[in-house]
Amino acid sequence: MRLGRVYAVQVYFCTKLGCPAAATRSQERLVGKRLSREPCVRQLIFVSKDEALAMIKKEDPTLYQAMPPGVGNPLPDSFEVMLEKPSCAPAIAASARAAHWHGVQKVDLKRRPPTRVGS
Repeated sequence: MRLGRVYAVQVYFCTKLGCPAAATRSQERLVGKRLSREPCVRQLIFVSKDEALAMIKKEDPTLYQAMPPGVGNPLPDSFEVMLEKPSCAPAIAASARAAHWHGVQKVDLKRRPPTRVGS
């Protein structure tokens, strides 16, 4: 089964729900600096948890409505790592996973084109 073309690598930061502590801004900046040094990285797009929530509200209103009230925004900040060549994605993702950066909860391959709020 083919899952489609990889467009980017997504790096999700820790939240209090998924890790012992939420990622700090300094941890996020450090991860951004390290990712930007990778030779195949074209651009880093920081997606705040508020932007992520707005994207879900726009793209999947049913999912947004299903979120439990009173919990707040459970989504993490993240980096969308845009690549020079999609073929670099597995290596960049593997490298990021192996680095075990503090504050990073998950590294994943993104199989859809980037979506921005207001697009």
